[in-house]
Amino acid sequence: MFTECASAVREQLAGLSESQIVERLRQSVLPSDAVVLSGERRPFAALSDEAILGYFRFFERFPEAMGRLSLALKRAFSIEAPCPTHFTVKESHFDLNTLDPDLLDKLVPLGFEPDHFVTLNPPEYTWCLTMKMEVPFGPAHGARVRKIHDMMFANSVAAKDITEAYEFVFGYLEMETYSSKTRHVLPFREVSDEGLEAFPFLKGGFEPIFPPSTEQEALLSGLPLDVHKRIDIHVKIPTEVRGAEFRGADSSRMKQLREKFLCAGFYEIYSEAGNQVYTVQLLGAKHSKTVFFMLKEWADRYGGVIGLKMETCNYFYRTPRKLEQGRLAPIPNLVIWRGGGEHDRV
Repeated sequence: MFTECASAVREQLAGLSESQIVERLRQSVLPSDAVVLSGERRPFAALSDEAILGYFRFFERFPEAMGRLSLALKRAFSIEAPCPTHFTVKESHFDLNTLDPDLLDKLVPLGFEPDHFVTLNPPEYTWCLTMKMEVPFGPAHGARVRKIHDMMFANSVAAKDITEAYEFVFGYLEMETYSSKTRHVLPFREVSDEGLEAFPFLKGGFEPIFPPSTEQEALLSGLPLDVHKRIDIHVKIPTEVRGAEFRGADSSRMKQLREKFLCAGFYEIYSEAGNQVYTVQLLGAKHSKTVFFMLKEWADRYGGVIGLKMETCNYFYRTPRKLEQGRLAPIPNLVIWRGGGEHDRV
């Protein structure tokens, strides 16, 4: 699959100059359903020529890239994106409080693509950059995943080093892995009253853990300053802004379902694609499969959600807040699964 995609790139570029490549990418437009809550459909438009060419050279080496820039590039050069059934995904997210054009131009050639959300958590963050690679299963799968992992780690370290030179910028970076085995996609159907009654998580089932941001907070909490999640579990719920296919997504029952996730300990972010994503970040991996498959079994039976993912964290880094000496960038709360115990269902 990698060889086929690389060949398609070379074929489409035959005879094109660098200036022609830049201009075609700058004019490339995303489909409206990719960013229904944003008017910014030309993701290359604001980038410098050097950043555009830098990203293009990155894509030549890693055509497995998935994101706004890679989608616009594939559309610009009529490159068909594969849709494998079985795959491994490697991704690196970098949430930042602010981002000026100069810093963006430095991060894009490393493979980080703007991945905007209407809301993020913690709310101090206004930008999300993502490097995402999908590797289909096949004879070269293992070797390609290792190559991508090594590149992603090196580029993630480079990205945080570059960012730390900017006095007013802070953020956190995480590398994660999931596969077709830990991703579950469902057609949308409105949750029923029975589904709400059978909601699988008990109120208080997830015990919140508040990560320290200073040495003093670490001492008081008994947690190390570098504590971080081991597993993410994401739940995707659409909104009606996505169109007729999702009629009923904003009903009173669906609003109750969203409240149940929040009460159980999930936090919410809102994507520009028109989805609300509910997440728990588990401090340990011990009960992660139990939580994931409880949720999968419930969703298969009762609906309400269109996607589930369980991701393993491979690398995590918090930049310092340079204007607040000794304080690290904020991160979402962590949780420990307690199974609900004596608590009532939410």
